[in-house]
Amino acid sequence: MINDKENTDNLEECLVIWDDCPFIDTLSGLKNLLILSENKKSNKEIFDIAIKHLNEELLRRRVRTYSYGQRKRLALALAEILNPTVLIMDEISNGLDFDTMQELQKKLKELSVNRTIILTGHQFGFYEKIYDDLYIIKDGVIIKENSVGRKSLEEVYCETLHIN
Repeated sequence: MINDKENTDNLEECLVIWDDCPFIDTLSGLKNLLILSENKKSNKEIFDIAIKHLNEELLRRRVRTYSYGQRKRLALALAEILNPTVLIMDEISNGLDFDTMQELQKKLKELSVNRTIILTGHQFGFYEKIYDDLYIIKDGVIIKENSVGRKSLEEVYCETLHIN
């Protein structure tokens, strides 16, 4: 469902970024973006977006030399280039240092203005500052949590899953 309508025809409206971003390690970050951009933007537009996430020297290096955080920033550049209606990101904060997590929170808030972003993860402190709605999956059932704001995410999660 996208915007309360069943949507199986326009799956390109949805982009999933996994915890381990699957880029082509032997190519540069920029070349990856050019290939994965699906011709949705010009090379200049792709470069202009990419440079907001990584510096030019990094963009010209092979992805296999990237740190975990640099790979995540490359994934954010791809998300901005493809501009999906729905962006799903799995464990996006894993393995990131404090500064990169702060930067990522800011970028996600910027990206959320024009799209729905669904984040999965267990680093509650990271998500505490940026979420609008909270859903918890318990026994294969998705539960919308309504006590958010009155309690911390960790408290809500533990109560919902009956964790002491």
